[in-house]
This record gives sequence, structure tokens and C-alpha cells, in this order.
Amino acid sequence: MTGLYLHLMEVGPEPVPFSNLLVGETYTEVSRAILIRARDRVKAGWSQQAFARDGEDRPTSEWSPTAVRWDAMGSVWAVGGTLAEINFLRSFLPLGSGGLLTWNDDPERSPEQVIQLFDDAISVLTV
Repeated sequence: MTGLYLHLMEVGPEPVPFSNLLVGETYTEVSRAILIRARDRVKAGWSQQAFARDGEDRPTSEWSPTAVRWDAMGSVWAVGGTLAEINFLRSFLPLGSGGLLTWNDDPERSPEQVIQLFDDAISVLTV
């Protein structure tokens, strides 16, 4: 599992240092760090209807250096997260919400609600 994380953490502008994973970081600590970084991306700029958007509001890759806004799922991918973090985050959604993308893209959704979802998930992953 560590090898997979080492590879995935190289993606994005702020990779988790290799040394952090080689000195005994647990899966929980790595997942918590990923969710914190993903939440911080959403705080910097939130997107709907696209994993990420550039400064001109055009959809772009969540890994693109031109990305300035991310949706909940795109922010996790952008910082090297995996389906493990996506599924953990999904577990905090209200029943019947239709999944993370549908929930994020609901026209009634606010960035504050998305940030709160991350905060709820992060609070459970105590270090």
C-alpha cells in the first residue's frame, strides 16, 4: 500500500514528502492529511459541474496547474487521494443524497456545506 501512496502523492503541486510515508505514517494519518489538503482546495475555490475549473471558469483537469476551483471529488484527486478517501467522505453524506458528485452539484449546495462535509470526516480521523 505504501508504494501506491508514494506514487500517487507525487501528483499535484503540494506532494506529501516521501519521508512522511517512510517513517511509519498510518493509513489514517495519510488519509487525514489528504482530506485536509482537499478541503483547503475547496476553501480556496469551489466548483460545481466539473472536477476543477480554471481562472476563466472553464472545466479543466483537477491536476492542471491552471485549476483554481475544485469540487469535492476533484479536490481529493488533485491532492493524490484514492477511492478510499472518496468512499470515506461519501459515508458522511445524508442518506439518499445520490453520491458525492450529485450532492456537490446540487444547485442548493453551498461551499460552506462542502467544507463542513470535509470537516466532519476529518474530525473522525484523529491522529
